Amino acid sequence: MTVSRPVRRIKDRVLSTGLSLANACVPKRASTIVLHSFPDFSDEVVSLLEETTKRGHEPVVLLEDGTAGDSGLPASAAVPGPYRAVAKNSLRGWFHYLTASVVITSHGLYRPHRPGRGQVVVNIWHGELGKPVARFLGERPPIRATHATALSAVGRAFVCGEFGLEPGRVLVVGAPRNDRMITTDRDSVRRALLGEDTARRLLVWLPTYRDRGPGKRDGQVDGVRFPGAVPLSPDEQIRLDDWLSANDTVLVVKPHPSALPPRDGQYRRIVVVDQAGLTARSITTGELLGAADCLITDASSVWVDFLLQDEPVMFFFPDIAEYEASRGLYLQPYDAWVPGPLLRDGDELLGALDRWVRGDDEYADARRTSRARLHRFPDEFSTARLLDALGL
Repeated sequence: MTVSRPVRRIKDRVLSTGLSLANACVPKRASTIVLHSFPDFSDEVVSLLEETTKRGHEPVVLLEDGTAGDSGLPASAAVPGPYRAVAKNSLRGWFHYLTASVVITSHGLYRPHRPGRGQVVVNIWHGELGKPVARFLGERPPIRATHATALSAVGRAFVCGEFGLEPGRVLVVGAPRNDRMITTDRDSVRRALLGEDTARRLLVWLPTYRDRGPGKRDGQVDGVRFPGAVPLSPDEQIRLDDWLSANDTVLVVKPHPSALPPRDGQYRRIVVVDQAGLTARSITTGELLGAADCLITDASSVWVDFLLQDEPVMFFFPDIAEYEASRGLYLQPYDAWVPGPLLRDGDELLGALDRWVRGDDEYADARRTSRARLHRFPDEFSTARLLDALGL
């Protein structure tokens, strides 16, 4: 039976109020630090695990997938001390959350509610300056946090606008996820993806989702829906695969986790991997980016993070007008902000790729300008700065 929207809102409000009351009443334990992200062992959580355990803490990871356990921890993780991993939706998960003095999350825990008295809740949202995020989800309030992180003063404005925090509550310390991208062992990641032929160029394509899927905001489509992993026609994908083969390049496509399942054929040099595929190779998204020679994306905020790599970025965005009209873009006009070519069809994409393999890097200065504008700290110490700011 389908629950009407007014009834769902009343139910959400009752549950949120109950959570707020419980969190206000339960005493907090100074020793309990809770970490949470989606997916479970994202770069954010792995970086925080490494740094908190190095400092002598024993954090608790709350798992969205209660069966994941330690299996999702990449082999590259350097976690020197103990930690606990428990299912978020379990009695132990609730206990650790309600007694935690510090909670750090990339997506928010449970239903939005007020943090408890004496509890610090840090929103390390998984990207900034792409499209509207929290305000766009009009059916729910944003993540209720005491603090958030940002990459720069520009990013701080984004976080304040999206999550309703005062500027003084937004810590411009960088993003823990980027520490792992910057320190990626490129050779080992490329071996996991390419085998022993690591000399091939590695092109990574991370499109954001268009179709939010069944039950998501009445089937809202952002921009124009495309059925496969990338917004190319079957003929354009074949031409791209031919180009990749002729230029000794491999394209790894990672669809957005919220995208509909891809329906793609078999190609020689186009590899589609979802989160499970990366986990099976013991690779995180940050490590994939750290090993890439070039990135293709659209409205995803991943390009802002990738600026730290100083590698070329291409923006394949054939439905930019429709996307602006439906979802919206934070940076306007988009082509004035992005440090790479804005491409509309397969021919333009192949032309940009031809220029790339010839070494024509006409956007190098634009990338460095964008990096200075959008990153206060272009280094691998964001996690340490965050924990220092929290007194940990």
